[in-house]
Amino acid sequence: MEKGYFWLTNLQTNTLAHLENWYFCIAEMKVYLKGVNDIVHNFKEHYVTCIALFVVFDLFTSTLHSLTMKKICLN
Repeated sequence: MEKGYFWLTNLQTNTLAHLENWYFCIAEMKVYLKGVNDIVHNFKEHYVTCIALFVVFDLFTSTLHSLTMKKICLN
């Protein structure tokens, strides 16, 4: 095998491997960005539900806190 041919074959192999790595990296990034986009879209779609759940949770914890404090104060 000629030296120049070996160098060219090696260069092609390295270039293909490099391109495959870039393709894999870009594909992974697309999957990640799609996941982030889905989360943002779901939040926008259900933000009223999220706020309502937060309000209910806040009321529940404040009620629980006040009941606990009354029980502690009565003892």
